[in-house]
Amino acid sequence: MAFGPVSAVPSPSCAVEALAMAEAAFDFFNKGDLPGLPVAVQAESLRVWARLEAKQAAAHARLLGAFDAGEGP
Repeated sequence: MAFGPVSAVPSPSCAVEALAMAEAAFDFFNKGDLPGLPVAVQAESLRVWARLEAKQAAAHARLLGAFDAGEGP
């Protein structure tokens, strides 16, 4: 069972909305009943999590680069 891209979730329309969606996802995993999830869902979540960590690192680097290029403090 592969999750793949979730087409039912709309793309964010701005940075604030994107960050709110990311924060909501983390809140789900921080507060949700993770032991109650089927093991297959836990395993796939861990695989997707690894992919998200790589995307997070790339997005963070891009944001830092943009901030630096814009002469942010």
